[in-house]
Amino acid sequence: MTPVASDSARDLDDTVARPPRSRVPAAGPGEDLEKTIPVRPTERPLPTLVEPPAPARAAAPVPALERLELAEVPDVPELPDNVWSLPMPERPRPFRLRLADGTLVPLDQPVYLGRKPSVPRIHPGGTPLLVKLDSPQRELSSTHLELSPVGGTIVASDARSTNGSVLRIPGAEPRTLIGGESAVVTPGTVIELGDGNLVEVLAPEPDAAPASTGANA
Repeated sequence: MTPVASDSARDLDDTVARPPRSRVPAAGPGEDLEKTIPVRPTERPLPTLVEPPAPARAAAPVPALERLELAEVPDVPELPDNVWSLPMPERPRPFRLRLADGTLVPLDQPVYLGRKPSVPRIHPGGTPLLVKLDSPQRELSSTHLELSPVGGTIVASDARSTNGSVLRIPGAEPRTLIGGESAVVTPGTVIELGDGNLVEVLAPEPDAAPASTGANA
């Protein structure tokens, strides 16, 4: 009787034996360097970020300048070193006032007229001139009227008088100036203050006429 082989023995017999695989040894560092793909340098130069400056061009020749003829400049008068030695500009002649007795008063500053005039605390400026007038009947106030030159004109202002002043302006109806009122007057105006006191406004004094130098024929 033939002995029956066991299952384990049958499995081993059915197994096909194959030759063992050759074991590839691990690559060393030298072999890694050999497998590296070398990169060949390209022959085309890489572009640069900053372009080199262009070669300087030769400057164009500058044409010769033509000779300019300067215009003749008139001689400027020399000024003296001391400006205070220069003549002062002539001031315009002031208006004038003529009183009842013929007295002439220049109106180049504020003028206050009255029985006993005084300078008020508020006035146009400058050095006021006080003109005292007789008033037997006391019709004039202490400070009765103010006359002032303002910008080439004459301004008459009542000084809060009791009776006021009558203005007789050429070409206009008579007007009573009272209660602190003001009015522009012109040369030829006659102002009645009271007690026979009259004030006439005159134009500036005219320039003196040149003397005649005619020769006898």
